[in-house]
Amino acid sequence: MKKIINILLSDYGLMYLINRLQYYINKPKSKYKKYSLKSRRFAVLLKYLKKLHIGCGTVHIQGFINIDSIKLHTVDFRSNIRNLFSYIPKNSIDEIYMCHVLEHFSWRLIHDYLRCFYSILRVGGVLRVSVPDLMKIIQVIQQKNVKYETMELLQGVLMGGQDHKYNFHYSMFWKDFLYSLLNQNGFKDIKEFSNRPHIYGAGIKDASSDGGFNLNKKGISLNIVARK
Repeated sequence: MKKIINILLSDYGLMYLINRLQYYINKPKSKYKKYSLKSRRFAVLLKYLKKLHIGCGTVHIQGFINIDSIKLHTVDFRSNIRNLFSYIPKNSIDEIYMCHVLEHFSWRLIHDYLRCFYSILRVGGVLRVSVPDLMKIIQVIQQKNVKYETMELLQGVLMGGQDHKYNFHYSMFWKDFLYSLLNQNGFKDIKEFSNRPHIYGAGIKDASSDGGFNLNKKGISLNIVARK
């Protein structure tokens, strides 16, 4: 025992202990442990809430798990869309709501994402989406004497705010196209839903109910609901 103590107190022993401490301090965290912790956290939320508000931003809706990739006070669970489905069992969700989110996905991957949404919804579950409506935007552009400020605003509506890495648009939608996409991926009972008052309460304001009414009497959003 005395010999071991002497070794530990020697220069070699001290250097060994320092190196081991530095290793544990700087040891990279396992992504699997991180995912495991997040999975357990999501499972707890899912015990009480069966509705997802994906891409919630600054809008928090009661009764939903409010999800975003950005850290905000309104967010219940942080995840990007690529990892999100790994936390959610199939056939477990009653409703999915996304407001001006679908256009942030590449048009080449829209079918894949819709199939993923379909897979996590229970039978009879609801997908409710709001997207910028290309046809309504064209109506605004075709008006006479459109102000430069309006033209610039429409750039953001079409292409995203581009103020952080997730705020870029990669897809465009109009009624016939979105109907066809949903139908091709198994959804049924596809129809538009009202933009005013907000579907989840008059106190909630997002682009589905407040987007572009100063530009177009009907707003600039296309609001669609479908069932599995």
